[in-house]
Amino acid sequence: MKAMQFDTGDDFPDSAVIYRSLFHNTLSGVAYCKIMYENGKATDFEFLMVNDAFRAQVGRNDIIGKMASEVMPGYQEANPEMLPRLSRISHSGNPERFEIRIEPLRTWFQVSAYSPKTKHLVAIFEVISERKKTEEKLKLAGMVFQDTSEAILIADKNNVIAAVNPAFERITGYSADELTGRNIDTLKSGMQGEDKPHSIERALSATGYWKGELWVRRKDGEIAAADVTIDTHFDQDGAVNMRILLLSDITEKKRSEELIWRQTNYDSLTGLPNRQLFREQFEQRIRQARQDDQPLVLMYVDLDGFKEVNDTFGLQMGDLMLKKVAEKLQSSVRNTDTVARSEGDEFMILLPDLGDVDDIDRIARQILKHISEPIKLNSDYAYLSGSIGITLYPREGSETEVLIRNAIQATHAAKRTGKNRYQFFTSELQEAAEERKRLISDMYIALDSNQFEIVYQPIVELASSSIHKAEALIRWQHPTRGLINPFEFISAAEDIGMILSFGDLVFREAARQAAHWREKYQPIFQVSVNISPSHFMSKGIDLSVWFDLLKKLGLPGQGIVVEITEGLLLDSSQKVIDQLLTLHNAGIQLALDDFGTGYSSIAYLRKFDIDYIKVDKAFVQNLTAESRDMILWKAITPMARAFGIKLIAEGVETEEQRSLLASVGCDYGQGYLFSRPVSKEAFESLLKEAHGSGT
Repeated sequence: MKAMQFDTGDDFPDSAVIYRSLFHNTLSGVAYCKIMYENGKATDFEFLMVNDAFRAQVGRNDIIGKMASEVMPGYQEANPEMLPRLSRISHSGNPERFEIRIEPLRTWFQVSAYSPKTKHLVAIFEVISERKKTEEKLKLAGMVFQDTSEAILIADKNNVIAAVNPAFERITGYSADELTGRNIDTLKSGMQGEDKPHSIERALSATGYWKGELWVRRKDGEIAAADVTIDTHFDQDGAVNMRILLLSDITEKKRSEELIWRQTNYDSLTGLPNRQLFREQFEQRIRQARQDDQPLVLMYVDLDGFKEVNDTFGLQMGDLMLKKVAEKLQSSVRNTDTVARSEGDEFMILLPDLGDVDDIDRIARQILKHISEPIKLNSDYAYLSGSIGITLYPREGSETEVLIRNAIQATHAAKRTGKNRYQFFTSELQEAAEERKRLISDMYIALDSNQFEIVYQPIVELASSSIHKAEALIRWQHPTRGLINPFEFISAAEDIGMILSFGDLVFREAARQAAHWREKYQPIFQVSVNISPSHFMSKGIDLSVWFDLLKKLGLPGQGIVVEITEGLLLDSSQKVIDQLLTLHNAGIQLALDDFGTGYSSIAYLRKFDIDYIKVDKAFVQNLTAESRDMILWKAITPMARAFGIKLIAEGVETEEQRSLLASVGCDYGQGYLFSRPVSKEAFESLLKEAHGSGT
């Protein structure tokens, strides 16, 4: 750089016209100054020439000939390094750039100074106050970013993480190095909340802002509750520039809130919802039931004799007893039902989507049965019973208080009639429940007096029209009510455990008839027997008793087919598997009944040795050549054949149905087209007709 030459006069030499023009017309403030010394030390400097831009910067015109301390008071105190720096420049001739703050002007300047190695120098002043403010803000923001306890994540417009602060590292367990440069989706899988990810995205797209609570999975797998805010910075064109995520750990706060909420809404002894929470849940259920047009059942349970037991065993044992009763009540109902403690020894149970009197009756009796089972208190046993009042929404009311009052009244009625029983609030339902009780009572009498009869329905081989199979069915001829629909008494028998006796009765009679008909008419004759899942449970039938009967009759296992439902296979417990394997090893074949009405899982066919599939009549009754059911049959027949399984069509009633089923390869048909279920004598007539005299 060629040095500019200045003299100490009031103006530039004629040869410096161009420099004069630059001096006066540049937009930056320019000052031509002389440094003042005392004892070899710079003490101030004098303004010899300034341009208009500098006058505007300092806000005065009378500058020439004045000292800097007068024009810019306090500059030395605010900038103690300025004079030594100017002195150094004047001696070295090396230009320097530095910043100063003039307090009275509240202005920051960037100064570029040059000297031709004399006491004179030229200083260019640029106002940088706005830049300094920005720098201060950035510095402050940096301090906040680093030191705040709130976690901060910054991502660019492509959702790539640009930075995280130490708080974010501490709360999430991830280091900045692990996150920086990765997509923010890395963290999304660990964030869960009521708002789905697409809901958050929708809010950000609409407003650029979202705030809510999320559960955050830390790097170590621990779950933390977080208050999260996501904001967006847009550029001048309105496009996303960056996303800022703020996250506060509120785990302890949530735990405290949860504890307070539980203490307010749950019974401290049993852990069940208290009366207050139950009312709220009841009202919610009523609103939902009204919307879905579904019934609700409310049961009010009052323990019988609790005071006496409490007095005998003491309060501590009384509390233990209430806890055990609460467990019994919960085990008696479905997971979707609500059990609550009302007060003292009284409980409330809410059962949604339940309106069938048989189901209500079954659950009420199950509750009473469980309550009456002995309760062990240390080395002693205590005995209780319960009284239950039952009311229904909307039949008997649509308001919470009305329904609770109804149930309490019904409970009192149950206690008045002898305790350890239940009472419906309405006479109609109570009459139905009483009818069911009478039916159950009559069933015990019927079993002892041989009122039950076994009938047989032929299962016809479609290809040959021959009969070498039949299904044994139980019927009840009541002495006063006549023939009772099996659906009425079979479900009741399941509930009270009598189904085991029914199954044994049918098996024994069927085995005897199978042995007789194999000997007289058809050596391969089989009789199918419906076996309830209860037979395969821990307290079910001892299969060895049946095997002994078959041995005594000289009937091989192939003479019997056991029909089971998919409900049994859903259990798949080792007990069930072992029982089915025992039957298989004895030569007894298995038929899967009502196929198509349940899960109809192919997995069952692979897992268990199924010999027959009985396709439900729902897929037969509307069967035509063009029907969708025909497509099903065309699909299921080759599948069954591939598994080595025979197909039996239930509910065959027309010749067209029989013909179509035969055409697709269905093996057997059963239905009114061939015969209704008939007595063993009538069935034997069918066999005589099919096989001649039978001699």
